[in-house]
Amino acid sequence: MGGIGIPVFAGMKGGFGIILEPTGRYLVAIIPAALFVGWYLDTFQYSKIQAIIANILAVFIILIVGSIWLKVAAELPWGAAFKGGMLPFVLPDLAKAVVAALIGIIIRTRLVAAKLI
Repeated sequence: MGGIGIPVFAGMKGGFGIILEPTGRYLVAIIPAALFVGWYLDTFQYSKIQAIIANILAVFIILIVGSIWLKVAAELPWGAAFKGGMLPFVLPDLAKAVVAALIGIIIRTRLVAAKLI
Protein backbone atom coordinates (compact mmCIF):
# COMPACT_ATOMS: atom_id res chain seq x y z
CA MET A 1 0.00 0.00 0.00
CA GLY A 2 2.76 2.39 0.92
CA GLY A 3 4.65 1.59 -2.28
CA ILE A 4 1.75 2.83 -4.40
CA GLY A 5 1.43 6.09 -2.49
CA ILE A 6 -0.94 5.44 0.40
CA PRO A 7 0.60 7.24 3.42
CA VAL A 8 1.14 4.28 5.74
CA PHE A 9 4.85 4.69 6.43
CA ALA A 10 6.35 6.67 9.31
CA GLY A 11 5.45 10.33 9.22
CA MET A 12 2.37 9.58 7.09
CA LYS A 13 4.54 9.11 4.02
CA GLY A 14 3.90 6.92 1.03
CA GLY A 15 5.28 6.22 -2.41
CA PHE A 16 7.85 4.02 -4.07
CA GLY A 17 10.59 6.58 -3.39
CA ILE A 18 10.46 5.76 0.32
CA ILE A 19 11.69 2.25 -0.48
CA LEU A 20 14.72 3.69 -2.26
CA GLU A 21 15.70 5.84 0.72
CA PRO A 22 18.44 4.64 3.10
CA THR A 23 15.95 3.02 5.51
CA GLY A 24 13.59 1.67 2.85
CA ARG A 25 15.00 -1.84 2.71
CA TYR A 26 13.90 -2.49 6.28
CA LEU A 27 10.36 -2.33 4.85
CA VAL A 28 11.22 -4.53 1.88
CA ALA A 29 12.98 -7.07 4.15
CA ILE A 30 9.70 -7.73 5.94
CA ILE A 31 8.54 -9.75 2.91
CA PRO A 32 11.31 -12.40 2.91
CA ALA A 33 11.21 -12.43 6.72
CA ALA A 34 7.48 -13.23 6.70
CA LEU A 35 7.98 -15.91 4.05
CA PHE A 36 10.78 -17.39 6.15
CA VAL A 37 8.56 -17.56 9.26
CA GLY A 38 5.82 -19.33 7.32
CA TRP A 39 8.26 -21.80 5.79
CA TYR A 40 9.98 -22.42 9.13
CA LEU A 41 6.75 -23.14 11.00
CA ASP A 42 5.40 -25.32 8.18
CA THR A 43 8.68 -27.27 8.16
CA PHE A 44 9.04 -27.73 11.90
CA GLN A 45 5.88 -27.21 13.91
CA TYR A 46 3.51 -24.55 15.12
CA SER A 47 4.63 -24.41 18.74
CA LYS A 48 5.49 -21.49 20.98
CA ILE A 49 9.20 -22.32 20.99
CA GLN A 50 9.41 -22.77 17.22
CA ALA A 51 7.45 -19.56 16.64
CA ILE A 52 9.80 -17.65 18.92
CA ILE A 53 12.84 -19.06 17.10
CA ALA A 54 11.32 -18.23 13.71
CA ASN A 55 10.46 -14.68 14.74
CA ILE A 56 13.90 -14.05 16.24
CA LEU A 57 15.56 -15.22 13.03
CA ALA A 58 13.16 -13.02 11.04
CA VAL A 59 14.19 -10.00 13.13
CA PHE A 60 17.79 -10.60 12.13
CA ILE A 61 16.84 -11.00 8.46
CA ILE A 62 15.12 -7.60 8.56
CA LEU A 63 17.88 -5.86 10.50
CA ILE A 64 20.73 -7.28 8.44
CA VAL A 65 19.12 -6.59 5.05
CA GLY A 66 18.10 -3.11 6.20
CA SER A 67 21.54 -2.31 7.58
CA ILE A 68 23.26 -3.46 4.39
CA TRP A 69 21.03 -1.16 2.33
CA LEU A 70 21.58 1.67 4.83
CA LYS A 71 25.33 1.27 4.32
CA VAL A 72 24.97 1.33 0.53
CA ALA A 73 22.35 4.07 0.17
CA ALA A 74 23.79 6.41 2.80
CA GLU A 75 27.40 5.55 1.87
CA LEU A 76 28.23 4.74 5.49
CA PRO A 77 31.07 2.58 6.78
CA TRP A 78 29.96 -0.91 7.86
CA GLY A 79 30.39 -0.11 11.54
CA ALA A 80 28.26 3.01 11.37
CA ALA A 81 25.52 1.25 9.41
CA PHE A 82 25.27 -1.55 11.96
CA LYS A 83 25.59 0.78 14.96
CA GLY A 84 22.91 3.12 13.67
CA GLY A 85 20.69 0.73 11.78
CA MET A 86 20.81 -2.41 13.86
CA LEU A 87 22.08 -2.11 17.42
CA PRO A 88 19.40 0.29 18.75
CA PHE A 89 16.66 -1.99 17.46
CA VAL A 90 17.87 -5.48 18.41
CA LEU A 91 16.49 -5.69 21.96
CA PRO A 92 13.13 -3.97 21.33
CA ASP A 93 12.59 -6.00 18.15
CA LEU A 94 13.47 -9.26 19.90
CA ALA A 95 10.96 -8.47 22.66
CA LYS A 96 8.28 -7.72 20.05
CA ALA A 97 9.16 -10.93 18.20
CA VAL A 98 8.59 -13.04 21.31
CA VAL A 99 5.26 -11.36 22.08
CA ALA A 100 4.13 -11.68 18.45
CA ALA A 101 5.09 -15.37 18.40
CA LEU A 102 3.10 -16.13 21.54
CA ILE A 103 0.04 -14.20 20.35
CA GLY A 104 0.32 -15.74 16.89
CA ILE A 105 0.30 -19.29 18.25
CA ILE A 106 -2.73 -18.52 20.43
CA ILE A 107 -4.61 -17.06 17.45
CA ARG A 108 -3.64 -19.97 15.18
CA THR A 109 -4.72 -22.52 17.80
CA ARG A 110 -8.11 -20.83 18.06
CA LEU A 111 -8.52 -20.64 14.29
CA VAL A 112 -7.74 -24.35 13.99
CA ALA A 113 -10.20 -25.16 16.79
CA ALA A 114 -12.88 -23.12 15.01
CA LYS A 115 -12.04 -25.01 11.78
CA LEU A 116 -11.25 -21.76 9.99
CA ILE A 117 -7.82 -22.99 8.88
